[in-house]
Amino acid sequence: MLDPQLVVARVQTQEGTRFVLPEELGELQKEAAVRSVEQVFPAGQLGSFTGTELRVKYNLATHLVRDRLQLASALQLPAGTLEEDPTLGAGRRAVRVDLSGPIKSDTVNWVERGIREKIAQDQVNFICLVIDSPGGSPTDSMRLAAYLSGLNPSEVRTVAFVGSEARADAALVALACDQLLMTEAAVLGGPGARRIGERQMEALSTAVRALAATKGIGWSLPVAMIDPDLTVQRWTRPGTGEVRYFSAQELAEQEHPEDWRAEGEIETGNGLQGREAVELRLARFTVADWADLKRMYHFESELTIVDRNWAHTVVEFLASPRIAGVLLFLAWFALMVEFSSPGVGLPGFASAVCFVLFFWANFLHGTAGWLEILLFATGLACLALELFVLPGVGAFGIGGALLIIASIVLASQTFVIPRNAYQWSQLPKSVFMLAAAGGGILAAMLVARRLMTDAPVFRRVALETPNEQQLEHLRYHEALVHLDYLAGQHGVAITQLTPSGKARFGDARVDVISNGDVVPRGANIVVVEVRGNEVLVRALDNA
Repeated sequence: MLDPQLVVARVQTQEGTRFVLPEELGELQKEAAVRSVEQVFPAGQLGSFTGTELRVKYNLATHLVRDRLQLASALQLPAGTLEEDPTLGAGRRAVRVDLSGPIKSDTVNWVERGIREKIAQDQVNFICLVIDSPGGSPTDSMRLAAYLSGLNPSEVRTVAFVGSEARADAALVALACDQLLMTEAAVLGGPGARRIGERQMEALSTAVRALAATKGIGWSLPVAMIDPDLTVQRWTRPGTGEVRYFSAQELAEQEHPEDWRAEGEIETGNGLQGREAVELRLARFTVADWADLKRMYHFESELTIVDRNWAHTVVEFLASPRIAGVLLFLAWFALMVEFSSPGVGLPGFASAVCFVLFFWANFLHGTAGWLEILLFATGLACLALELFVLPGVGAFGIGGALLIIASIVLASQTFVIPRNAYQWSQLPKSVFMLAAAGGGILAAMLVARRLMTDAPVFRRVALETPNEQQLEHLRYHEALVHLDYLAGQHGVAITQLTPSGKARFGDARVDVISNGDVVPRGANIVVVEVRGNEVLVRALDNA
């Protein structure tokens, strides 16, 4: 195959098949019984063989394999152990990439862009991806996983480190790397930030199978990291001791499925912890922490970090539960203080800034969208209608408050109703946000309780208790006719007063009430007291 001038013949003897040169053929014919001679390649032609020819025709290959997975099986090695390491000869030029929080499109964009720039500009050949993510976007996670698995293994080595969690679709990113290291308490796969629908699961499963083939590993366990309905069992092949993990479909795809024996189901519904992932050969090692990983790969100093820009750093800071809770507390506190004072001042401006920062950070962080912003804006508009336009209706106030509560809850999480263990574990964060908002309202009310009754907004929705002077003033202004001028006037009863009736005072006919006695018609009377439109009289004949 290297020298085209050589002539090679295949000779069948009593001892078997031999490949010899012309001079060796003559000696062999003298020493042993030669049954047949076949010229393999004539002079002047380089030798070229297919795998099938070497295995079947010439018996020079012991096995035919499709990929690294079959090669590992033929050599009785664990799946995924055959890897290339380009750093052994050239030395490691390593960088670190942190992938934290919900995975979304812009996150994957900057990770890919950062890795690509480092490989092109600094000839980096070792990528360490530090993952702490609940997943969030299966499509984007698969896009990043495909990019990582598509890197040339002879030029770039990728290692994933999961110190806390790589749930749901984030597990695909971890499994796409050449090696995966986890702490013992870390979680790989299982329920994550978003629930994957059936149609999306089918497309995702097909992509994961292609990814597994590229990495030379079985596809059942990687798919089980995102599909809780997939059943995976442990299988062994008697006589060889080989252990594999198959679903029913992957078992049927094996060349001799009848050779495998089931040994129990693997529980993957809630994800796998570090030690379990190592036992199932999804992860290579467990480490105590990042420092332990550096010691394992002999990194004496910190790796260069592929950083986001300052805006990403600010977003991560503001979207953290504690800071987001503080923003909500200050926003509502300032808003209630603004309601307690006339006009628009500094508290109103501060409240608006805090609300904008809260929703902006969660919008870019991936937990809030335009729906949450519209709900919040609509809720504020309904409250404004209740307070300033239609006070006392109630529907706008209650509805607006519910919309604002819904916007805060939805902006703090990536799901609407919790459907799995992970989402239930994230629900307290949303409750904390509501508690922070309520705490801001309560604190403002306690601080400004003496000013509340004077606040213009509360004067519109609450009635003050009037005193006697105010009541008298109110009666006077509500009266349709003012008869104060009749006080002390004399007149004549034109009807019998029993005790009410009519009397004439000059030319005026007035409804009057006697002091309790029956006054006959035509009797002389005098006005004792006037109360609004009530005129009290008594008979003069009885004085």
